[in-house]
Amino acid sequence: MLRGVDVLKLFIGLGIPYLGVIGLLPWVASVDRFVLGVPFACE
Repeated sequence: MLRGVDVLKLFIGLGIPYLGVIGLLPWVASVDRFVLGVPFACE
């Protein structure tokens, strides 16, 4: 049986990295286009 604390740890362990990746995607995409001043296609 999962207790509330275990569910919370699982949610934090999976949720924070997921939200972090979703939040960073636009930033990473914009940075990737200009690596060292060179336009860089990330396709």
